[in-house]
Amino acid sequence: MTESMKHMSKNYDKRAEIMSKLVTYGSYEAHSSFEKACKMACVRCRPVNVFEQDDWGLRRKTVEMEMEKDKQRGLIPFYLHVAIGTTSTATSDHLKELTPLKEMYKVWVHVDAAYAGSAWVVEKHRRNEGIDKVDSININLHKFFLTSTSLTIFWTTRQHEYKECFRVNPAYLKKKNGGLDLRDWGIPLSRRFKSLKVYMLLRIYGLKGMRAYINRITEMTDYMESFIVKLPNIRKFGKTNYGLFCVQYYEEGWNKEQVNAATYRLVEFMNASRKIVLTHTNVRGHDIMRVIVHFERTTMKDIDESVAIFKQLLEEFTKENVENSKLIKGDKSSTRYLSNLQQMDVGIVGSPNPTLSRTPTDVRSVMSGESLVGPRTAQSHLSVAQTAATQDSTLMSVAPRTDISSITTERLPSATPPPAAAAAAIIAAAAPPASSAPPPPAPIAVAPAPPGNKMPPLAPAFEDPSSKSGGTSSYNAPASAPPTAAQPPETKPVNETYLSPVLSAPEVTARSDTMTDKK
Repeated sequence: MTESMKHMSKNYDKRAEIMSKLVTYGSYEAHSSFEKACKMACVRCRPVNVFEQDDWGLRRKTVEMEMEKDKQRGLIPFYLHVAIGTTSTATSDHLKELTPLKEMYKVWVHVDAAYAGSAWVVEKHRRNEGIDKVDSININLHKFFLTSTSLTIFWTTRQHEYKECFRVNPAYLKKKNGGLDLRDWGIPLSRRFKSLKVYMLLRIYGLKGMRAYINRITEMTDYMESFIVKLPNIRKFGKTNYGLFCVQYYEEGWNKEQVNAATYRLVEFMNASRKIVLTHTNVRGHDIMRVIVHFERTTMKDIDESVAIFKQLLEEFTKENVENSKLIKGDKSSTRYLSNLQQMDVGIVGSPNPTLSRTPTDVRSVMSGESLVGPRTAQSHLSVAQTAATQDSTLMSVAPRTDISSITTERLPSATPPPAAAAAAIIAAAAPPASSAPPPPAPIAVAPAPPGNKMPPLAPAFEDPSSKSGGTSSYNAPASAPPTAAQPPETKPVNETYLSPVLSAPEVTARSDTMTDKK
């Protein structure tokens, strides 16, 4: 090994040693992409705890304490992730008191304003004091800025260091002229031209139009919140931030586990109705439901209808809990809770869903490929019931102008083919009696093949197991001539399974020769 190679080897060893000691810091409520980025970069991720009295926002004291502990362990703090508008509750870390850590520990301070950053066009939503002291900011315009395609705006005050992390200069990518090269700003070498869409959006709406949109959304959310929080058994969780508020379902005397289980189940109950859509999340052990209005043209009439639906579903849910009080017992992750959740009534699956009346017990959903994925868990039964309307594997016979009790279903056979003996028994059992056999269908007139075409009709060339053993196949290959009126095609029971037509070796060779001659 030459001296230069030894020097390079020592440098890489030193880099590897430093990389193994780097630590990032962020709130437990930060987006999951923060954790994924740490995994991709192969650095340590230190989630920092947040508390209710701080509105679930990150505080300097707790972050500094974690950094000091890591320095005593011989680790190196190098990155601080500050969230403005967290995913669960849209709360914000306390940016102003966190920015001094940048100079104290020489860390890169990044502000993740993916959702809330779009609201900064309205001055009253600029809760970002200290933003001028951070190293980088990102905002996702597709979350709260009327942009239909995924798009992120990124700013940084340290362009050189940032681009050096992504810079590559192979011979086939070298540029003759200077200028901005987007391959140095991220992982992909190129990207779609999305800036034109943002330009057109700003030209159409302008600053005044975007401010009106943000204000309208927050006002509609406040209007809806004024009704929801007054409903029985509903209590607000946290503060309203950037047009999002959160609530829980509770009853007097309930503990935290019971509130969590009931809230989680209420979200599933409402979403299963197909009348309103809510999202569930968990904030440091608290299950909550998130309510937000984002449609640009939402009116107060729409809000009134949504509140009426919410109230109706809440009453039905509360009534069911009174009748079946044992459903809400303990944590939702327990086997008993999942078993109760599995049997939760989701009404008649369809669109629109007319009522929430209970579905008869004899109506069951069958999902194609069940034998491929093995036995379902209790949680997967609920998703099957919710998506049964899109499954083509449930055979339902409904009598005309009858009530729901007339609906019956039949389970499809397993995807795994049965043994020969079992298949014969199935066919024999499914065949109708001779006396009641339906008449054969009318013959189908098929136009003969053109005279110049010497190719016989194509058929799948699967190998017949019986041909190896010298036996005869249970299915006779059709003749090359098409069926005529004097020779009607053979009819078989609906459930009969058979092997595909088989071609012998000479037939395959003859077909190959014919195709060669034609070419």
